[in-house]
Amino acid sequence: GKKGSMDLNVHEEVIVETNDEFILFSPANESKESVSLTSTMRSLAVNIIEGVSEGFEKKLEINSAVEIAKKKHKQGDLFKASEIYKDLMKEKIYTYDLLVSYGLFNMEIKNNLLAKKLFIFSIKKFSEFTKPYILLAEIFSLENNFKEALKVLLAATKIKNSNSEIEYNLSVLYKKMGLLKEALISINEAVKFSTNIDVYQVLKSDILIDMNENEQAK
Repeated sequence: GKKGSMDLNVHEEVIVETNDEFILFSPANESKESVSLTSTMRSLAVNIIEGVSEGFEKKLEINSAVEIAKKKHKQGDLFKASEIYKDLMKEKIYTYDLLVSYGLFNMEIKNNLLAKKLFIFSIKKFSEFTKPYILLAEIFSLENNFKEALKVLLAATKIKNSNSEIEYNLSVLYKKMGLLKEALISINEAVKFSTNIDVYQVLKSDILIDMNENEQAK
């Protein structure tokens, strides 16, 4: 930035995805330590950005407002959250956090049409981030449009920062489609990424039971 430069050493429990303008921090697994470290790394990064750059100020302002909208949503004040999101969209400064959070909000209120548009826009604008792919595929799956859901998740596997969540969601989808062999392959890949997530092991056991491999499922 104009005021200099600083480095941030990221803990191994935190996944960092970046492009030329944005940085996304997410926990490497579902442990409390990983979630806590992710929050810490995110806060440190924001402080560094504020210290060395003026170009991020407006985006940080947008994302601060997004946090308020998310808080209102959590409190059950859907009208206020909706108004905040609509006002932010009018600014036409489409940050990653805004698009994804507003998409999640619309999923919550069953406005899947708008949610899909937001996730598609997010994928086009921030194609290196995996979460919008997962959320878009989830909507297609809920609509029983398994073909489109599979198309989206397979596209996500080609991203450099692809992770266990993609393989897990692929496995869930394959299981719904009755493609148990493919489901088992995907969940095995997910376990390779993250060996200590119980829900992965549970899904693997369910798939093996469906395949009549009861001994392996134990």
